[in-house]
Amino acid sequence: MFAAFTLVYAALSYPIGVLSDRYGKLPFIAGGWLILSIVEFGFAHESSISFALILFAFYGLFYALTEGSGRALIADLVPTEARGSAYAIFHTIVGLAIIIGGYGLGSVWDNFSAAVTFNVSALGSMVGFLVLMTMLVYKKTS
Repeated sequence: MFAAFTLVYAALSYPIGVLSDRYGKLPFIAGGWLILSIVEFGFAHESSISFALILFAFYGLFYALTEGSGRALIADLVPTEARGSAYAIFHTIVGLAIIIGGYGLGSVWDNFSAAVTFNVSALGSMVGFLVLMTMLVYKKTS
């Protein structure tokens, strides 16, 4: 499964990066969060190995859409002399969110089920997608 993830991530990162440079980073980042929400929903409702392989491939697509574009967006938003600090703050926040989210979702898993955990995660990813879409709409109207 991780081979499928890595193959998709590696194969698509460069072309998606080129496209995000041309068309803007936010649409690709938003699309990635929509993909992640669908993947998590899929894990909540299907448990076959073949379906999990497909979902992991789409998980690789999420990373290809968001990792490079997200880092490039930070570079676009921050003055050159502040980029090191901006990346440090970004990765600190991401790391803390992973710890807190892992603990919270682990508690949901322990107290409810894997399906509930993936549904909660899918809902959170969908909220992220909607926030990014709001940013896109606001950016186009201003």
